[in-house]
Amino acid sequence: MSDRRQSLGTALAAFPLGALVLWWALDGGGYAPAVWLPGAIVLVALAALAWWPGPAPWPAPARPLALAVAALAAFTAWSYLSTLWADVPGDAWLGSHRTLLYLAAFALTARLTWTLPTALAAGIAFVAIATVAAAVTLLRLRHGDVTGMFIDVRLADPTGYSNADAALWTMAALPALVLGASRATPWALRPPLLAASALLLEMSLLSQSRGWLFTLPVVVVALLVLTPGRLRIAVFSLVPLGAVAFARTDLLAPYDKGNGRLGSALAQVLNPAVHHATTTAWLGALGALVVGVALVLADRRIPHESRIARRLAAIGAIVVVVGLAGGGGAAALVATHGHPIARLNHAWSDFKDPAKTAAAGANHFTSLGSGRYDFWRVAVDLWRAHPVGGIGQDNFAEPYVRLRANSLEETRWVHSLPLRLLTQNGSVGALLFVAFVLGLGIACRRRDPPPGWRTTRSALLLPLVVWMAHGSVDWLWEVPVLSVAALGLAGIAAAGCRTAAGPVGQEAAGSAPARAAIRIPAKAALVAGALLGSAAMAAAFVSDREVNRAASTWGRNPSQAFGRLSVARRLDPLSDRPYLIEGLIAAELGRRSRARTAFENASSRDPGDWYPRLLLGLQEMAGGPGPARAALRGARRLNPLEPVIAQALSRVGTRHPLGFNEAQQILIGRAHRRQGR
Repeated sequence: MSDRRQSLGTALAAFPLGALVLWWALDGGGYAPAVWLPGAIVLVALAALAWWPGPAPWPAPARPLALAVAALAAFTAWSYLSTLWADVPGDAWLGSHRTLLYLAAFALTARLTWTLPTALAAGIAFVAIATVAAAVTLLRLRHGDVTGMFIDVRLADPTGYSNADAALWTMAALPALVLGASRATPWALRPPLLAASALLLEMSLLSQSRGWLFTLPVVVVALLVLTPGRLRIAVFSLVPLGAVAFARTDLLAPYDKGNGRLGSALAQVLNPAVHHATTTAWLGALGALVVGVALVLADRRIPHESRIARRLAAIGAIVVVVGLAGGGGAAALVATHGHPIARLNHAWSDFKDPAKTAAAGANHFTSLGSGRYDFWRVAVDLWRAHPVGGIGQDNFAEPYVRLRANSLEETRWVHSLPLRLLTQNGSVGALLFVAFVLGLGIACRRRDPPPGWRTTRSALLLPLVVWMAHGSVDWLWEVPVLSVAALGLAGIAAAGCRTAAGPVGQEAAGSAPARAAIRIPAKAALVAGALLGSAAMAAAFVSDREVNRAASTWGRNPSQAFGRLSVARRLDPLSDRPYLIEGLIAAELGRRSRARTAFENASSRDPGDWYPRLLLGLQEMAGGPGPARAALRGARRLNPLEPVIAQALSRVGTRHPLGFNEAQQILIGRAHRRQGR
């Protein structure tokens, strides 16, 4: 196959992946199963076709890359296997589908043939996708409901989670900077890339993510280690850094002015602050574009290896390093009032206190109060109790509410990728994932790459670095747009590095490593697993759709809604959600017997979940205090710190027992915490 036809085939095969990333970037990060499941089915099918046994239009991958794919496939299989010992098999099953999605994204791009132009185009496409999402978000902030886009006075759009937003913007900002500084990139694209880097970093700051800020030094070090031409990067980084410095005050103003305010008082100060911040962000990006044009034009006139180029790069690097070191040191002294050790001790105390928030009029970065200490404490205890196999994929929520000391949050997620692996997948799963990372790293090693490839490779790997570094202190694994983008781009980087000679991404036909890389039986097993996974995900998607339709249409046709829930139960027998929705609908219709049976069925499928027991207790209020009190006490054993359970128990047998509607209003007020946000 000619190089042009191979490049066209690669672009066509990878196009659905880019389209899905764009869709998810604009639709809640793809967090909802109804959003990511259809895309997962498509990607798994494409990956299965790419790895189909027999002759293929692409050369076989080299052994390290094949081992990386195999390790991630084994991790996915282990995830599915954890359904057998998970306390909530329905959650483990759905979480394993999401893991299969991530395997498909990596396996698909790792199987294709990537030349330098196609790999470069993929990196630029990802930057363009994130920039479009940022531009749409800014336009919505300018012309939409501002307060609805903020949670805790922090920008939550477009993913619905401020920390995930910051990760998305940074995952694209760093490749934009690297490619904008590289002479391998067409010169006309370099100034827009630098402007995109500036806009994306401004959006990161607007999100006010402490996890982003605290892991940023690790990401910067990785940027300098992975990327060639470090001095050049240092010079060109002045463009986006200058834009961020210009816009900093206005970008932090929404939180500074809105913190501690509620309702109309919040809207009164938040709207003008956000509108001003969006204007400043656009001006900063425009200034970066103008400066970027001048810098790129000057760069083109300077010979690549000339003495003046080296001197200018050295001067720029010194300015950046001194500025960062001096600014960081000065900021540290100011923040600690000249007493860094005492301040560190105080910060540790704040970190352990989830109720500790920033003072009114201060930005979010000034406070370290968080529930993470309690999340991680419980996670470590669970891993010690289940060191080999873990507790099962996505099974953290229920043991956490039972063991927590933090009464303010009910999280679903561990908020740390390493602890997530150990707690939910055990030491076996964690070692398999480590094997995947090691295989990926070995696959990307190459002593004599073609000109321009090292820079492109580093740009493609940086999103994975951000995802892993920031994800070590936050829950990013669970946001498909981040995980799919990071792993998909990493697959491109590894596939493009896989040969020892010849064009990037090609391999000598008939070579022994190519023949031995992946045997046909192994490929057949991989493809068969992908096809079975696609069928299971299709069933889960239809089940989820039927449940959603029943929940939204039962008022017009209750019989049809119950029929939809029956279909959903048959398609996804492990899930308790169809029973919960059935019980809620039956309770609203006054069908007490059916509601009681539905809540009991939900509880039997998930014995560790307090929520159906609460609903059963509320339903039993009309039948007498004994059954209601028994059900509510069962809920309290599973979630001792839940205030709505205590309130319901205190009102059993009184003239004003807690009803469904009142309880739901209380829980809706904390719904984002039940989702781990």
